[in-house]
Amino acid sequence: MHRTDILGSGEMLQCIGHCHRRSAPLQRRKVVPKDKPKRGPYANERVNPHEPHEIKYWTKKFNCTDMQLKHAVRAVGTSADAVRHFLQGKK
Repeated sequence: MHRTDILGSGEMLQCIGHCHRRSAPLQRRKVVPKDKPKRGPYANERVNPHEPHEIKYWTKKFNCTDMQLKHAVRAVGTSADAVRHFLQGKK
């Protein structure tokens, strides 16, 4: 049986084994949340046109459509600076 505790600091710990019995020592491990919301790019200097959250981020940043962004990446690669310069030249 596993039991999850939330500490005052907001850190989550999970008991491993028989932690509900007093005779057994407590073993704990950190619990990592599985689904963190993705809000921005993984690497700020690279554009990944295959991730929806990155497309949303870069289209807002460059003020372009998703098709314009994908076209720019195909034309100049995934460097954010190269994509920015390509899109500025098209306007």
